[in-house]
Amino acid sequence: MSEIKKKLDFELAIIISLTFLLFDKAIDFAEYSMEKYGGNIGISKAVLLSLIVVIYIIAIWHVTKASK
Repeated sequence: MSEIKKKLDFELAIIISLTFLLFDKAIDFAEYSMEKYGGNIGISKAVLLSLIVVIYIIAIWHVTKASK
C-alpha cells in the first residue's frame, strides 16, 4: 500500500511542478504580448488561475480515486 501512496505522491508532485512551470511561462508570454501588442494582463492571469484550479481538482480527484 505504501508503494501505491509513494507513486501517487510522486505523480501529484509532477503535476504540481508542471503546473507551476506552465503558469510561469504563460505569465512571461502574457507580459511579452502586453508589451508588444498592448492588452490586459489581469484577464490572462485570471484565465490561467482558473486553469490551475481545474488541474488541481483533477489531480486531487485522481489521487483520492486511486487510493480507495
